[in-house]
Amino acid sequence: MFGIALLIILPFNPYFSLLYLSVLCMMGAISFGIVYFCIYLPFFSSAFLPQLESLIANHKKAQIDVPQTKSAKTQSKIPALTVTLYALFKTAGVERIASDAFSAQMINRLTGVDTDSIKENLRRIIHPKTLTPKERAEIVKGIAVSKVYFEKLGHSPAIKLLGGLEMKLKGA
Repeated sequence: MFGIALLIILPFNPYFSLLYLSVLCMMGAISFGIVYFCIYLPFFSSAFLPQLESLIANHKKAQIDVPQTKSAKTQSKIPALTVTLYALFKTAGVERIASDAFSAQMINRLTGVDTDSIKENLRRIIHPKTLTPKERAEIVKGIAVSKVYFEKLGHSPAIKLLGGLEMKLKGA
């Protein structure tokens, strides 16, 4: 404040000389240097930067770890479970697997998953021509999860069945 007032009054002073102005600029630069190196820079590097880095890390972690609800986590696993059980039943020679209440109820007794979800996923597997792109993507993802499972088990008939089912879904 004092510097601004001095700059306004200084040109009207009858004893004005450029020496006053140069001393004023030099004192301002010295004051700025002292404030910058003794107060601002230590505070910036010791308090502000660590907090900024932790905020950025938390923000990136929050973007990566988008929390899913328990229902969403369960719903994403149901197609994979249904595809896996479908492949097991088909390779075991069970011909009576359909998208009906009986098949859904039998799988429900094994897994505890809602019969309507099972019935809907069986319908998607058995009748792939009526699927929306989203439903098709869910089943293809379930097939990929099931393939990994059967590859680890070394169950080649199920892998072959899943490959045919995947081709049927991609071709339909």
